[in-house]
Amino acid sequence: MMLLHTDQIAGLAHDKLKTGWAVLYGHPDVFGFIENSLYRPGTKENAGFELLGLLPSVAFCKKTRQFRKLFKETDDKTIVVLHAFKVDSHDNGFAFHILEAPKDSDNVGRYNQVAQAVRNYLVNGEFVPYQ
Repeated sequence: MMLLHTDQIAGLAHDKLKTGWAVLYGHPDVFGFIENSLYRPGTKENAGFELLGLLPSVAFCKKTRQFRKLFKETDDKTIVVLHAFKVDSHDNGFAFHILEAPKDSDNVGRYNQVAQAVRNYLVNGEFVPYQ
């Protein structure tokens, strides 16, 4: 477990985005669903799933082959943020709003905006990534 000061959250989020991770937030049940589906506890893949905060929470998800397949990441777009909504009472009843960015563009500014949104969400409960 790592303790972060609120000023360190944006830096951590920015570093994750720059190195091939995506931000996951939304309904609290989604974290267990994604971890158990893509990053099973007790496997080496589990190192690719990091949870931050406690209601509200965000997770950082390493973009593995399974992640890219499940969320249909393409060669020309990179997934930056996944916003999860619970759509029914079943364990896997989730819908995702996916924010993407062009892979061939300079996304530093976009990553900065998302990193600030992660910080604001964990501190204030508001998540407005980018437009």
